[in-house]
Amino acid sequence: MIHYHNIGDSSDKTNVQKHHEEAEEKSNELQRDWIRVIMVMTDVVNSNSEWQFD
Repeated sequence: MIHYHNIGDSSDKTNVQKHHEEAEEKSNELQRDWIRVIMVMTDVVNSNSEWQFD
């Protein structure tokens, strides 16, 4: 995970904070998407009796 920090300008702090929150929101969305993908894949594996994992 890459976080962007603009350290040079202290008046830019709120911008960095905002960017941080946006980045966090995006990563949460990504995580939800991944969970959805994994759940779908699990469903596919479970419903297909040819797939067997030991």
